[in-house]
Amino acid sequence: MTENGVTIPPEAEAFLIDLESNAKTGILVAYDGDFVGLMGITDPLKREAAVVVEGLKKLGVHPVMLTGDNWRTAQAVAKEVRLVFMSFFLSFAIYSFISFTC
Repeated sequence: MTENGVTIPPEAEAFLIDLESNAKTGILVAYDGDFVGLMGITDPLKREAAVVVEGLKKLGVHPVMLTGDNWRTAQAVAKEVRLVFMSFFLSFAIYSFISFTC
C-alpha cells in the first residue's frame, strides 16, 4: 500500500502484526488512495496436525511446510505444530520453509 501512496496508521500496523503473529493473514483495505480498514482471515489448522507432525518425527521423517504466506503468519503456524521456522526466496517470490530439528 505504501508503494501506492497510501499511508497506514501506526495502530493499523500494530494490529496487522498482532494478527499475523496469531496465525492470521492481515488484509489492508484502501479506497480512492485512503486507508479505510484492516481485516484478518485464517485457515485454521486441523486438530490432528500437531499429532501427525509428532508421529512423523517418531518415525524419523522430517516434515516440512512450504507456504506463500507472510513470514509472521508462517512462523505462528509453525509454532502451533512444533516446526522450526526458516525462510528463503524462490522464483522472485518469498516462500517460507519450515522444518523441525530432532
